[in-house]
Amino acid sequence: MITQHVIPLRRVRAGAALSGTALAAVLMVATPGAGIAHAHGYSTPSGDAVGRPGFGSESTPGNPAPGVRAVQALGDRVFNQNTAFNKALDDSPLGINYHNAFGTPNYEHPTHGSNGTVTGLLNGGLIQTTYDSLQTRGAALPDEADLSAAVIRQLSGHHVTVAPHRSVAATASSCTVRVAKTSLRAQGSC
Repeated sequence: MITQHVIPLRRVRAGAALSGTALAAVLMVATPGAGIAHAHGYSTPSGDAVGRPGFGSESTPGNPAPGVRAVQALGDRVFNQNTAFNKALDDSPLGINYHNAFGTPNYEHPTHGSNGTVTGLLNGGLIQTTYDSLQTRGAALPDEADLSAAVIRQLSGHHVTVAPHRSVAATASSCTVRVAKTSLRAQGSC
């Protein structure tokens, strides 16, 4: 009797494992971008300073939003997972609302961060249309990519410095980027 119940149970377990594997494969195929890393935006100095992609795209650049970048820089100093206190704030409804509005940074790969729903006055609605129209008519108004990120970088506390220029061989073998107190290996930026 025992043998009769063990064999069907093994078949059930094998079938369940196979079904789970098949379901995972179907979800990977059916879900756009599942399991595949994609760049989420393009790089701008002020976006990189706060670990987020630039507003707009390379073909349609976004307009400056220094106020949004300043809020992101300062907010990320509070809403993060660095200490128990910061983690409690980050996980609270206030932190969740902050990240919904102002996004989440990725300092290692800024184009993989997120900007959130607040993109500034010049990146939405009638004001954006007017700004873009003035640019098209020849007004010397900057895009986000045209602005320096020095002040935003100071606010964020993530200062990036590249080792002084040396010979190409020395630079290739020892180029390191320092972000805050963490050294990261530079990839293609030296």
